[in-house]
Amino acid sequence: MKKNRKNLRNRRQLKTVYCVVVEGKTEQWYLQLMKKNERLPKIDIKPELPKRKKLSEIKEFIIELIKKDYDGIFWLIDLDYFTNKGLLNELGQIMDDLKKEDKSNKLEILINNPCLEFWYLLHFRDTGRQYVFCNEVIREIKNSTPLKEYNKSQKFYKGNPDIYKRLKQYQKEAIERASTLDKLTQQLFTGAKAQIYKLLKKIGVK
Repeated sequence: MKKNRKNLRNRRQLKTVYCVVVEGKTEQWYLQLMKKNERLPKIDIKPELPKRKKLSEIKEFIIELIKKDYDGIFWLIDLDYFTNKGLLNELGQIMDDLKKEDKSNKLEILINNPCLEFWYLLHFRDTGRQYVFCNEVIREIKNSTPLKEYNKSQKFYKGNPDIYKRLKQYQKEAIERASTLDKLTQQLFTGAKAQIYKLLKKIGVK
């Protein structure tokens, strides 16, 4: 533990270090590609994929991260899983518990509703439709030229060109659309959302 803290402090002298807790490989791949393609010299993004999936275990995992010397921590949530499993009440309680633990206010919880793929869709479609299932969003994505062969595989995400490069030219519009949607409702679990845009703005992606 002390060694990890020391390593983080040493890196912090050179750059800002953000930790992003993700739920699946697709989010992890996307963030890795963003880090690679944006070449952020003063910012390090560490996507963390917890091995255990229970909400109580994820909460404890994030609490341990809060204790470390990160400049900021983001928890990226795909809401469709919790909605379809009837876990919204438990998720809300976990979020409240984490806010109490986060004395330094370094944690920000970002919700994609229904899923990360809705963020991709906003790159080439201005829509506020609230999809119930992620598969509905994926069908819409496949009707678009940039991602018509989309699938949740490492081969597709990290292919040539990779998914980040495919979407980059549409990214400014996606950020504007996601920001507009975020202003339409202040309720956490309702409305179409792609709050991952906040992470991109935080690190200065243009």
